[in-house]
Amino acid sequence: KLDVKKLRREVHRDGDWHESVEIWLSNLEQVLVQQRSGSKDTNPNRLDCSCAGHVDVQDLSPEFTAIRELKEEIGLQFQPQDLIFAFLSPCVSRTNTYYDRELVHVFILPCSNFQDFRFTVAANEVVNLHVEPISTVLTDLAQGHKRFVPKPKHYVDALAHTFQRIKKNNLLKI
Repeated sequence: KLDVKKLRREVHRDGDWHESVEIWLSNLEQVLVQQRSGSKDTNPNRLDCSCAGHVDVQDLSPEFTAIRELKEEIGLQFQPQDLIFAFLSPCVSRTNTYYDRELVHVFILPCSNFQDFRFTVAANEVVNLHVEPISTVLTDLAQGHKRFVPKPKHYVDALAHTFQRIKKNNLLKI
């Protein structure tokens, strides 16, 4: 979390380290992915985790940010205890227009049936939501498929390990 208030575009322009959250809604066979809005300044129109966002200065914790972003981006209301913390990952990406350096707090949100939710997407953030097999998402991320927001190898490996660990130890209470 930045200790100073700075606009998102300035953080990405200047390459400031900052914290963010990513939430993957999953039933351990499938995950909900979002297609980012075409108006986003980073990775427009690409597929990404279910929900994501920057940790704001006033946010009390990354869990608080995750709950706020779930409500803002896809219209879901949850409590921090509903989230499973997965891992913390440094992620760096640079293009001609931005320099993004993040410490990403990754969470899993258990979901037994995606049809049970009434999603309301924020059009300025998300174009579409759909469900894909975890194996397809992990393969495409690992291979750097252009349809997804790029993730470093250590992130994809940690995500795969997290899903395996949760499944093996029956940690998903759905």
